[in-house]
Amino acid sequence: MSRRKKEDVGHNQIITRLTSALQAIQDGVERAILALDWIPMQPDKIDYVALHPNAVEPTKGDERAACYDLACPKGTQIEVVAGQEEPIKVPLGLAISIPQGYHAKVYPRSSMPLRYKATLANCTAIMDSGYLNEWILLVLPCNWGPGDCVLFKDACFEGAKLAQFEIVPNGLDVGFRRVQNFDGIYNRGGGFGSTGK
Repeated sequence: MSRRKKEDVGHNQIITRLTSALQAIQDGVERAILALDWIPMQPDKIDYVALHPNAVEPTKGDERAACYDLACPKGTQIEVVAGQEEPIKVPLGLAISIPQGYHAKVYPRSSMPLRYKATLANCTAIMDSGYLNEWILLVLPCNWGPGDCVLFKDACFEGAKLAQFEIVPNGLDVGFRRVQNFDGIYNRGGGFGSTGK
């Protein structure tokens, strides 16, 4: 093969490889665009309605805090029986409009069990964008040790920060397909701490 023909073959291989590389980049960009299109735009402000004259606007403790605090409005009246063990509904006096594509995860504050002998009955509450009614905490008294739940004494309850929440994007929106079994898929089995203590 002449030198000229060898150079032509070399150029053709380079062009083929470059074309393949450009196509891979284009495919990757298209996939990235599709992924970004799935992620909702982050809003600058979130609307809320004060349903109680003393409703407390959610705030972060400082710029490094992960969550927004939720406080009970002063003047809230809740009837509680001493030693009560059933969950108690604690209205927060506000409704929050979570943007479409997001939801709020509500957690108890770390001080709640120690300071008030109580926690959230549902551990983590989910508030999605379709819920525009008043936010209500489902509080579970933890009557361990001497003394009853102190959450509802006026000095502790009014204005108390009880919970915290973060706003996160929703998970994948997918359909489900019914199958007979999971052939070919590894199944570790076990569960409930089976991988070790």
